[in-house]
Amino acid sequence: MYTKLTLMTALIAIILILVAGTEIVIDQMTDQHRQLPALLRHAFGSVGMLLVALSLAGYMIKKSWRDLPWMQSEWLHVHQWFSALSVVFIIAHAGAGLGATLPLATIAFMFLTLFSGFVGRFVFRSVKNKLAVLRGELTQSGLSPDKVEDIIVVAAATDGAMIMWRTVHRVLSLILAVILVAHIISALYYGG
Repeated sequence: MYTKLTLMTALIAIILILVAGTEIVIDQMTDQHRQLPALLRHAFGSVGMLLVALSLAGYMIKKSWRDLPWMQSEWLHVHQWFSALSVVFIIAHAGAGLGATLPLATIAFMFLTLFSGFVGRFVFRSVKNKLAVLRGELTQSGLSPDKVEDIIVVAAATDGAMIMWRTVHRVLSLILAVILVAHIISALYYGG
């Protein structure tokens, strides 16, 4: 269903759109936005980082401690919304600072990571539908509910599209984290 070629094509298309779109965004920023006080821009960046941290922490805690309230899908929705909302604050933080390489790379990888998250939603739905069909077939074959559940868990964990997406999303997230730390350190060092 989802092939390596399809995912790679989507990523290449997004990179090209980001490179072309960044120039348009920079050109269309108003002088008023460029004049935002540095303290306000840093506050936007801090709120964006807090949302990212809460997004990751909440989702990782839920994956580690499955007996917490809420279903896994509800924690996933919190992760998705906090991540998407963080982009709004981080774009407001960026202001006119997109001319430098490091902030531009940070924004580009932020969008790539966000996009890969959206792709993950579709991959997850596809796998979920495939597993529902498999569950129905296994149940009709007369297997015990425990055996059916064991097979479903293994099938979900070994689905090729899900493994590939998770790998891409984690790599992009890691690269984003490294670039983000470098951005913060350079901003503190250079007083920006």
